[in-house]
Amino acid sequence: MRPYDALRSAQSTTELNVATGPGARASAHIDLAHEDRVPDAEFNRILWRALEGNAPYPTPRRLAQLEAARAR
Repeated sequence: MRPYDALRSAQSTTELNVATGPGARASAHIDLAHEDRVPDAEFNRILWRALEGNAPYPTPRRLAQLEAARAR
């Protein structure tokens, strides 16, 4: 077995998001202490903007009941 060189992270592990960042005000009122108290649609949009920037939010995709039945 050969020794290896560990890779160092390029991102700081102690850096925090600033309180004035995008989505900070929008997420300030969300109760993250309990799982089911988070409004899913609103939280998903906040996360999308934080991760994807100004990329358009994806439209919902639905599967018709008939198509689901045919897929079985």
